[in-house]
Amino acid sequence: MARPPDWFDRLDALQATLRASEIPSLGRREMRELFACSERESLRLLNRFGAVKIGDTLQLARPALLTQLEALRASRTFQLFRQKQQQLSETMAVARPASKARFRRIAGSVEFIHRTWTELSADITLEPGRLEVRFATEEDLWFLLDQLADVAAQDGEGFRARIEPADSGG
Repeated sequence: MARPPDWFDRLDALQATLRASEIPSLGRREMRELFACSERESLRLLNRFGAVKIGDTLQLARPALLTQLEALRASRTFQLFRQKQQQLSETMAVARPASKARFRRIAGSVEFIHRTWTELSADITLEPGRLEVRFATEEDLWFLLDQLADVAAQDGEGFRARIEPADSGG
């Protein structure tokens, strides 16, 4: 499918504006304002929707444009556009919280503190396929996760050994 026009997502507003308007026909200026487009694009739109030349200008009857926009709304092209917009909205609804979580700042130690697995809080249980963190407040949770991240970063091999299943011999 070709890229849809920029104004497809404003089709409802375009139709509402046209219905509320009392002007009998639209020329370049009116099309430019209605579709929020360039002078050149307004000319293309006038031609696309079947404007007729009256004197030196192209004019498009408002009712004719409304009828064509309603037909466009019912078209397969527009329905596919709406489906893609809906899918994008659903994807973004899931992606936004995930993206926000990636940028969560953990108030870690300002200075480097060497940490070992033996110093890790008893409130953290880490074993193959399982992490358990017991905490009372959000601040406690972030403190414990910061400790775990520090130890894991300082002893990557030890971290992998704790989270990956033991090799069953091979």
